[in-house]
Amino acid sequence: MLEQQHLSEMLKDLCMFCLKETVTNYPTSENEQEVDFEEMLENELNMAVTSLINSMENEKESENDNESGSEIESLNENLAVDEIAGDSLFSLKDFNRIYPNLDLSKDNDKVLEEIRSSLVGIPYYVEYTGDYIQAIKDLIAKYPNFKEYEDIFIPNEDLLGLRTDKIINMPNILIVGEPSCGKSSFVNQLCEIYKYYFRTSLGSGGVNFALTGEDKGYSQSGCGDVLRSMFVRDCGQPVANPLFILDEIDKGEYGTGHDRDLSGAFSVLLEPNNAKHFSDHFFKVEVDASHINYIAIANDINKIPSHVLSRFPIKLHVRNYTKDEIENVVLQNQYEKWLKDNSYNPARMSREIPDVTKSLIYELSHGQPREVPAVLSSIAEKSICKNGKGEIYVNFFLNESKVKELKQMFEQNPSENRKRIGFTN
Repeated sequence: MLEQQHLSEMLKDLCMFCLKETVTNYPTSENEQEVDFEEMLENELNMAVTSLINSMENEKESENDNESGSEIESLNENLAVDEIAGDSLFSLKDFNRIYPNLDLSKDNDKVLEEIRSSLVGIPYYVEYTGDYIQAIKDLIAKYPNFKEYEDIFIPNEDLLGLRTDKIINMPNILIVGEPSCGKSSFVNQLCEIYKYYFRTSLGSGGVNFALTGEDKGYSQSGCGDVLRSMFVRDCGQPVANPLFILDEIDKGEYGTGHDRDLSGAFSVLLEPNNAKHFSDHFFKVEVDASHINYIAIANDINKIPSHVLSRFPIKLHVRNYTKDEIENVVLQNQYEKWLKDNSYNPARMSREIPDVTKSLIYELSHGQPREVPAVLSSIAEKSICKNGKGEIYVNFFLNESKVKELKQMFEQNPSENRKRIGFTN
């Protein structure tokens, strides 16, 4: 406003100067009535300045209205994006309708807000990349009994090239095999490659609300593992298609109607059409859980009811390793993992296990890969020596007496006549 007043004063001064110059040089006759040019022009000038000021004020108001309108339009656009099913895992409109007045001083409301903030925003989708596919190929090379199932985990290159996206969207997979076939180890390393995963065990008294949440009426209730698997990760977004591992699915409880009965939960979660409208018992707001990739692990397929089996179109029956596979592939992989897990200096350890020792390890571990780490540790203790520099070195060579000691230590069925530690005859 001050700028407008200053401008009007400047205009007046300029016009009055010009007016005086004009009047001074304007010729008049004696009979002609003297004209008060100064008064007339001042009135016209005042009207012009007033009109100019009004015009400037109207233009300013119009600019403010446009800016306000743009902010509102932008806000509406953001809200609209959040409410479109394809751009968000859930509807903020539904959340605000169900919870119009959250009180963050209350524990349940605080948890609800944490869940909302962990799921809100445009979701991230894990995709097939060159590095991912190569990592899966390298993984399968370490597990020769998975070689025949390579096409389950690696898509056909030609078909992948025809897709408009590279999102990983696997059918539900059930992996069945005996305890030492390496299925859990394989899945663990698959999870590391996939990066965004969640693992839950159904064999330790798991209940359905561990997956689907528990009503707010119970103490320490909260959302289930399904929602947690989609929470915001280090990518800065919620994950739409995490890898979800259902471990020991054959040890779950089915058809009892109790809170441990998993039948109802699986009828929703393992069916994409139902999972698209998944409602966690705690959160209550429908969330799109239809993109989650499920892999279940079991020892005995006969303990899984048919209505659950039918929801796993892919069933991988993983065979046990052969002796040759254990000695030449599995053992070397286990050895490298053993070195890493125990933080041993590779320079002070044999690069490869001698063939004669490989056969011994197979014998002492009874052909069970899960027993190999313990056998490796025992052999390492008995094969310590010094290298040419006088440094401590482990060469994994054993003399006959040490081999005999180890065979007695790892004997599967010790003789009843052998004296037992801690017992007297």
